[in-house]
Amino acid sequence: MPNTLSYTVTNPEGLFVRAQMNTTNPFNIWRKMSNGESFTIYQTYPIGAQIWGRLTDNPGNVSQEYACLQIANKQFARLEAPPADIPAGGSRVWMLALDTWARSQGFNGPPPP
Repeated sequence: MPNTLSYTVTNPEGLFVRAQMNTTNPFNIWRKMSNGESFTIYQTYPIGAQIWGRLTDNPGNVSQEYACLQIANKQFARLEAPPADIPAGGSRVWMLALDTWARSQGFNGPPPP
C-alpha cells in the first residue's frame, strides 16, 4: 500500500487509540496498544505541537481510529523506516511523513511549510 507508515509503540504506558484527535476527552478512547506493539499509519496530521496518525484505511468513513504519535518532544511511537515511495511530484503527505520520521530520529528543526 503506498504512503503507509510502520510504527512501534515506545511509550512504556502504551498508546490509546481514539475516535477523535483529542487527548482531553476520556470518552473517545476505543482501545489501548501495548509498548512494543507495531501498527500501520495511513495518514499523519500535525496539529499544533501534536502529531496524530490515522490507523484506519477508510478515510471517508464516519468511524475512524487515531493515535497521538508525538506531543512536542515527547514521542509515543517510533517510525520504523522512512517511507519507501515518494508520490509523483512530491506532496504534503510525503513532507509530513518525512518530517515525522526525522523527528523520530531526533530532528528538532522547524516543521514543513
